[in-house]
Amino acid sequence: LHRGVLLLLVGSIAAVVLSTLGGGLLAAMALSQSMGTGGGGTWADTLVQIAQGLQLLGLAGEAMVILGWWWFSTADPALPPAARGDRPRLVIRIALAFGVLGLLAGIGMNGTGVGPQTFGGGLTILGGVLMLLAGLAQVARFFGGMVYLRWMAPRLPDPFVGQRAKRYMWLLPVLIVIGSCILIGPLIATILTWLLLNRVRKHLKSIREGTPAPATA
Repeated sequence: LHRGVLLLLVGSIAAVVLSTLGGGLLAAMALSQSMGTGGGGTWADTLVQIAQGLQLLGLAGEAMVILGWWWFSTADPALPPAARGDRPRLVIRIALAFGVLGLLAGIGMNGTGVGPQTFGGGLTILGGVLMLLAGLAQVARFFGGMVYLRWMAPRLPDPFVGQRAKRYMWLLPVLIVIGSCILIGPLIATILTWLLLNRVRKHLKSIREGTPAPATA
């Protein structure tokens, strides 16, 4: 469990930073060209390739997040079946399966020359559908993850984790929807989720090493 939450924390940072840099570079180039100030030729092609490379690395970060959630949602064999949190774990893992499809579609549609666009519009539409399903899967993964954290909180034990997970189930979607207008809402939601998961990581590390629980103030 500790290995899983650590991996998804590292992957979250990588996905956000690299995807933002790649998307920002492409947006800046598009704006520059629309204003007639952008250059062309080999230099512009190189910048596009760099941006696409950053976005691909961002997708690699998302792959780390998916694998991290998979490990983090592994059932504890020491617990009886009724106490393993099977329902939220099942929601998370179904969402992860769709997330993998979206991840593959994202890699193919990243302009690498091997994506759906290479084979015609039909597969491009299919890729778009897979991306949509991946987006819905992320929503399911978020709510399933918060329910899973609420289930885990008494076992850490840390009531703060359960309370925050319950609050975040409505607060973070509101932040994302409203804050998207100024492009900062999703970032705040990501940071709050990261901090909560990092708190869980510290508890799992102390349990694994048999050391006193971290301060929960």
